[in-house]
Amino acid sequence: MEFKFSKMIAVAVAGLMLLTLLSPSAFAVSITRTISYDTSETSSSGLVWDATTFEGFYYSVNKNVNYLNDGWGERLYFQEDADSDNGPLGDDEDPDNNIIDEGELIYAITPYTSTYKLVSELGLTVDEVPADVGGTCYYETPWFGVPYVAVEGDATQLARLVYKQGGSDKKNVRAGESWDLGSGYSLEVKQVDVDGNKVWFSLCKDGEELEDGIINVDGTVESQTFVARADFGDDSDQLYFMTYVEQVFQGSVDSLAVFRYTWLIDTEDVLLISSDDVYQGFNVDVAAEDGLELSNDDSITIDVEDDQKTYFTDSWYFQPSDEDKGAGGNGYILYPAVDKGQPGTYAVRGIPVDTGLTSSLDWNPATFRGFYYSVNKNVNYLDDGWGERLYFQEDADSDNGPLGNGDDPDNNIIDEGELIYAITPYTSTYKLVSELGLDADEVPADVVGTCYYETPWFGVPYVAVEGDATQLARLVYKQGGSDKKNVRAGESWDLGSGYSLEVKQVDVDGNKVWFSLCKDGEELEDGIIDVDGTVESQTFVARADFGDDSDQLYFMTYVEQVFQGSVDSLAVFRYTWLIDTEDVLLISSDDVYQGFNVDVAAEDGLELSNDDSITIDVEDDQKTYFTDSWYFQPSDEDKGTGENGYILYPACDITVEAPEDEAESEEVVESDETEVIEPAEDESAEDETGDEQVKAESEEEDESEASEPASEEKSPGFGLLTAIFGISAVCFLVRKK
Repeated sequence: MEFKFSKMIAVAVAGLMLLTLLSPSAFAVSITRTISYDTSETSSSGLVWDATTFEGFYYSVNKNVNYLNDGWGERLYFQEDADSDNGPLGDDEDPDNNIIDEGELIYAITPYTSTYKLVSELGLTVDEVPADVGGTCYYETPWFGVPYVAVEGDATQLARLVYKQGGSDKKNVRAGESWDLGSGYSLEVKQVDVDGNKVWFSLCKDGEELEDGIINVDGTVESQTFVARADFGDDSDQLYFMTYVEQVFQGSVDSLAVFRYTWLIDTEDVLLISSDDVYQGFNVDVAAEDGLELSNDDSITIDVEDDQKTYFTDSWYFQPSDEDKGAGGNGYILYPAVDKGQPGTYAVRGIPVDTGLTSSLDWNPATFRGFYYSVNKNVNYLDDGWGERLYFQEDADSDNGPLGNGDDPDNNIIDEGELIYAITPYTSTYKLVSELGLDADEVPADVVGTCYYETPWFGVPYVAVEGDATQLARLVYKQGGSDKKNVRAGESWDLGSGYSLEVKQVDVDGNKVWFSLCKDGEELEDGIIDVDGTVESQTFVARADFGDDSDQLYFMTYVEQVFQGSVDSLAVFRYTWLIDTEDVLLISSDDVYQGFNVDVAAEDGLELSNDDSITIDVEDDQKTYFTDSWYFQPSDEDKGTGENGYILYPACDITVEAPEDEAESEEVVESDETEVIEPAEDESAEDETGDEQVKAESEEEDESEASEPASEEKSPGFGLLTAIFGISAVCFLVRKK
């Protein structure tokens, strides 16, 4: 098969992943180590993502070098069609082009070899592998981010990889108990013999027995290995299951068997892929044994609007910045992302580094999405160092030396004070200002300024109150520029963290609204807004004494419309912004947060370092936590370039809970860490793009103009209350002191 990778420009390489391929020369591609691309700076041939730069792809850290050097696994890239109507993305002459014509977005898959754990952990040679296994390795082939296996090495015949037990993992199964392997498969131990050296077990699917066997733990690999083969897919007698019984135990109370190196694919979830098949909007252009190539079946228009997602598969989408947010105010920023709306655990990872190749360990919001990331600030993160940053800084007096040193790439100890977590606040313009095009003189007096200082703190958005990074208040809500919220009279709008906005009444003339801001059900502020066409009177601002100062801004909203209908009355709110006066951090030198000591606490930024040494656990799939939720995920030893050093990246796990009614109806099944699960892409605990709405809302916002609702009783007008408040509050807001 001849792939079209020849049109891609090889750009900067920074080490990642290891393995062995069928024909690497046909697929080899190098890509820039970045997640987001700037269309004003990147040519169309440079828009390339692989498993190291897109979390939607299935990623094996031990294969990092091969992804990078040999082009294994999944790859997504733009390839211009000379006859297209709209030209390339990222073209110097038209960086604002946002249309991908049919056939220009390429999704390519190249299988890669993966050695069975039975072979690698027991150090077997080809001659020592049990005959029924049929070889030392298999071909793993991700498919839209899900791990599959190319059965018999044929990429056009894909079987879902259900379970792959880690090399150091063991599973004890008692007699009479069952081990859930996933996808309906289970392994049940029937009996252990009285002498304690044999076990009888069965493999089942949806409760029905598929295979059974008796294993004798006599010290030979052949007799201790159980293999199952069947007719499925496009061939007969194909391997689909293997396990190894390490020990059998017969006690006075319990009997059990210890299983290792278990491997299972699903004979009922097999894809037979042919040219011109269409999957998730992609047409199969090339279907060959050594790889697949698909392209978009229809044109894709990237929605370069306020926080809009452009889906190009069932769950993958492009997240662009606003227009003209690229370098020099041209083009836009673009990256692929994964929808995290479904319940599950999602791994958010940073760009991997190869200690056998580099001594530069440095991540920012553009390269580690555990950090709070605003796509519209991408240029500033890269050019100005804004936001969060994590990097290694060698202490000349340390005991263990640097990470990634050419003399000792296997060093896995970070001494005290060498892992630096730095934060630099950055300006963010209030949506009230940017969307209404206000200059400094037009901003309402109580707002006091056109912008505020956003300051992420361990991946969570905070605000540097009055621009002081040592005084951080949690950012609760930030309404997107194009978002609107309709709130009916008598109803409440949940803003998060216990805050809510309640519309009390709309006046009978339909041009004023009376509402209140509450915290945990208690009213903090109330006001009457008159929609008279002036920004000053339509803006509600709340200030309070909190943190380290007095009379500080913590809430603002803008009432765009008020509606009084025959049935319903409502108000339309926009540009809402809220910080939590009860979640304020006053940070001083030598404070310790999540294992990091505050070395520098200044108004213009913070610098922290690890309070104790950190030993990176370079073992089979082990995580090394360095904060409450962030961890380093290393490869095994000697998986770096030239079989030196190891691969390392920061990560965090995000769990999306099922709604309570669903959670109660579903049985929770515990699984081993090494069990293959649906890939879980990246996002910080708050909104992924960060530049718009901080608190995600479950309901769909009404973006249309206010119209008369069709149900519910008519809400009363202000009546006497209107007259009383009107004397002191006509045409301007009332604010409780």
